[in-house]
Amino acid sequence: MKRTTPLRMGVIGCGAIGTLHANAIRQSNLATLLAVCDTDFAKAETLGMAGSKAQAFSSFEKMLADTPLDAVTVATPDRLHLQPVLAAIRQGLHVFCEKPLAGTAAEAARLVRAARTGGVQLGVDYNRRFAFGYQKAKQLLDAGCAGSVCQVAFHVCDGVPAKVASQPHALLTSLLSHHIDLLRFLCGEIISVQALFHGPSRNRPHDVSLIAQFASGAVGSITAGWRNGQARTVEHLRLAGTQGVVIVDDVQHAVTLWHATPDDAQRFQPDYFAGGNRFYDSVTAHVAAFIAALSAGKTVPVTAEDGWAGLRLIEAAIESNRTGRRTKLSP
Repeated sequence: MKRTTPLRMGVIGCGAIGTLHANAIRQSNLATLLAVCDTDFAKAETLGMAGSKAQAFSSFEKMLADTPLDAVTVATPDRLHLQPVLAAIRQGLHVFCEKPLAGTAAEAARLVRAARTGGVQLGVDYNRRFAFGYQKAKQLLDAGCAGSVCQVAFHVCDGVPAKVASQPHALLTSLLSHHIDLLRFLCGEIISVQALFHGPSRNRPHDVSLIAQFASGAVGSITAGWRNGQARTVEHLRLAGTQGVVIVDDVQHAVTLWHATPDDAQRFQPDYFAGGNRFYDSVTAHVAAFIAALSAGKTVPVTAEDGWAGLRLIEAAIESNRTGRRTKLSP
């Protein structure tokens, strides 16, 4: 049902990403930011005082109990998503959660069930879907410009994030969860995965190679790694179809489409004069899309089921590396 009043919203987790969530809410004419929460109360207080004032809390339980809300966003550290998301769902609130949705696929399935039972919507911030390059690639594929996708190849490189570097399989959960989701978003469901890891230990790979088979019969790969000192993610995507090839040059740069030869190609670039197209603008765009969907009474663009599917694929890759064999996924 379409809303006639702005969504009353709160933010749980006031770090850099939570600040992006709060700013996106404040920029929306469909929502109002009423509360922010962080275990570091000083962070919550600072974010609450920025722009339109929001009440600050150090406990999400108290924030949920004391503030009349319709929805919250959760931007706590990756391993701490489950409890605030569950608590908000039990309060009857819609939730926008950072990726990964939970610590395990089983926990994610629990959140999917909770949201369905509670009759609320649970979105997951696979924000790469909202970046210029991947939006344009999706439009070209949906328009049939490349025909049916036969093969897809991702190359991803990033600096080692200090906050998650010591966590098990952080390269997959913190970084490649985006790119695994993009494979599903652009090419459909993945039915099997084969993986090879290299790094300081079995549970902390710094270099990963994944091979995926899609339900369509197409094949794909992700080759990725961490480099000390790199400032931000750099990634390149090539999608080869029966009638053309689509290339995404990094997240927010040019997209190229060619057919018989790369010497005769169309090139698409964002309108930099429109303002923005910075690396994290896709987060702002996704929060805005989440709010717009709730306000219109529609399904949010990236669902809890998408978050669960991503974690299933990560666990399949871990199992494949452990066994040295391809891991098949049940429907």
